[in-house]
Amino acid sequence: MVPQIKMLLNQDNATTILNDIVTQWHSEEAAQFLDKLDPQCEWIEGDKRIVGHANILTAVQRKQNTELHYQLSAELVSYSCNQIHAKFASSWQFSITGQWYRSVGWVELSFAPNGLIDMITIDISNRPISAQERSLY
Repeated sequence: MVPQIKMLLNQDNATTILNDIVTQWHSEEAAQFLDKLDPQCEWIEGDKRIVGHANILTAVQRKQNTELHYQLSAELVSYSCNQIHAKFASSWQFSITGQWYRSVGWVELSFAPNGLIDMITIDISNRPISAQERSLY
């Protein structure tokens, strides 16, 4: 028997989930982001694979400590009953060198039957920019 999905995604709730993540990401509210994750969630970014709340929180905190003055924007591209696909852009300053970067890419969020995110797949590219190019708005 196929498990019942707790919440089917639609345009409104997919947009709300994405906006909540953008608001919470890289803020003091980052731990709240974990509330949206299944305890055994997988985070896949290139050749990096991180599994579980504790490991993902450690990775998020490491990013917060090295990616300063972080700005993020994301746009919903598509959704299905249990996935959200979005494109994103961010700008940030590397804490060690002071160099500014623009990161762009795609993210796919997959949801478990319990309604929590069970897989995050990110395709990202970073390029150096000047401080004058950092604004996303």
